[in-house]
Amino acid sequence: MKAVNPVIGFFLGDATCAVAPESALWNAALPTDRTSGPGDTGDVSVGDYFLAAERFFRDDDFQTVRNAAACLLKTPVLSEDIRDIGVCLVKHGRFYHPSKVTVRLHDGRSMSLALNMAFSPEGNDTVSRECAALNMLQDRVDGVPAVFGKKSGERLFGRIHSAFCVPWFEGFHEFHLTTDPEGNQRTVLWDTDLGNRYLSEDEVFSLYHGVARILTDSYNLFTCEQIQPWHHAAGDFVFGTANGTPEVRLITVRQYTSLFQACPETPGELAEAALIFLAGLAIRTRLDRADGLGEILWARSTAVQATIQGFFESLAVKAGKSGDAETLVLVIQAMAGQLDEADLFDYSQMIIDSYNPLSPEVAIVRQNLKAHAEECFRALRAMDF
Repeated sequence: MKAVNPVIGFFLGDATCAVAPESALWNAALPTDRTSGPGDTGDVSVGDYFLAAERFFRDDDFQTVRNAAACLLKTPVLSEDIRDIGVCLVKHGRFYHPSKVTVRLHDGRSMSLALNMAFSPEGNDTVSRECAALNMLQDRVDGVPAVFGKKSGERLFGRIHSAFCVPWFEGFHEFHLTTDPEGNQRTVLWDTDLGNRYLSEDEVFSLYHGVARILTDSYNLFTCEQIQPWHHAAGDFVFGTANGTPEVRLITVRQYTSLFQACPETPGELAEAALIFLAGLAIRTRLDRADGLGEILWARSTAVQATIQGFFESLAVKAGKSGDAETLVLVIQAMAGQLDEADLFDYSQMIIDSYNPLSPEVAIVRQNLKAHAEECFRALRAMDF
């Protein structure tokens, strides 16, 4: 006989660490960032988090789960079809506390979802902006998650909190720059299924190429709107090799705003704006923190080659969608073909001048700026426009 009231279980870190009201960790303070552990800081408890998650999923007769099933399983699901839900709190970020949510149905099917919950004023504001951006981009850009459910500004346990639910990209994992025992820079995939491993050179190229494609696909050539900010150190992108094919997914869109206060208008101005976008992309994608938490690291030139190739491949797709886009892409290609190393250095300098001067990233970018411009120049020359 089907259960009318699905069981919701709570876990920390992985599905082997169950947490209940009688557990020692239930009343521990929720960590405020990814470097702290339960009980370190904060005034919201781990138990508060899980009770808020339970309320989120039970609201409106499990509407969020039913929305997810319609999208992921391509079939209607009723609340009585749900066998159980496991909420596993896996990470703590500046804005959100994400959980991997496993939904099992009585017929044996299952779904993996991601629940992002915010308790800080900054996090609450980010939820509203992010959901609006995701809803706008979801049908336009591959690799951007759909929003299955959202709650904003609800008061619970004396705190305002917000939450939203998106797909959990099964088989995709966070990645970061690291240093191997021989002192070489490598990219490590935090594979929670098969164990951490270093990515091959071809996989690293595919990774940066995929990042560039997603961000350029989402860039609006005519309004100069883009996804920003994004950070490799925050794990904003994930990488997977399902069916042997390297793929990238974007898991968060904090804002979608224009590069400029006053948007350029002429084809020449819009083309230059796109090249400024590329300059910012080429710098940002090289920045990470060692193993996600340590010192700032600067990725090798593979990142530049993959980024520039991904950028222009995305433009080619845009050009095929409308005559106006095709005309503008031709202007962008022509201008890119005329750039020399000094121009690329100036564009890169413009980007780093826009950074907060107190940002720890500034020093490492300035240190590598001349070589970076030379690498961008060589990558552009290799393109066949």
